[in-house]
Amino acid sequence: MATLTTPHTSGHATPPRPQTAGAVHVARAVLDLTDGMTAATDTAWLTYLPPDARIVDATLVPRGTFTGLTADIGLVDGATIGTELFAAVGLSAGVQRLAAEAAFRLAPAETARTVGLSVSGNVAAAADQSLTLLLFYTQ
Repeated sequence: MATLTTPHTSGHATPPRPQTAGAVHVARAVLDLTDGMTAATDTAWLTYLPPDARIVDATLVPRGTFTGLTADIGLVDGATIGTELFAAVGLSAGVQRLAAEAAFRLAPAETARTVGLSVSGNVAAAADQSLTLLLFYTQ
């Protein structure tokens, strides 16, 4: 099983951390899929929700061909990807905005939480293919 990472989750970049109460920050996590992704064994860790942060919005921006594929995006619990942000969202439908009530009800936590993704089928390798998650949060 492979866990794909973005610069945020591999330690090469840090998601913005709220410094001012009420200020909205955005973490832009880009998952490069030029090498593809195998649904049966691969998951992806996209970014972190900082300590004491609340989600206020999210946008999923697919780039490439994802015909017939869906994705779940949510908090990582062990090897399981939740559906707090997106549940079976169509990747070929273009840009998707957060509509899941569960994301708005997530209580702040004292520690950072990983946001991950799983797909419903294999993603074929193709040039210039990616999934971008824009995660908006406040403290």
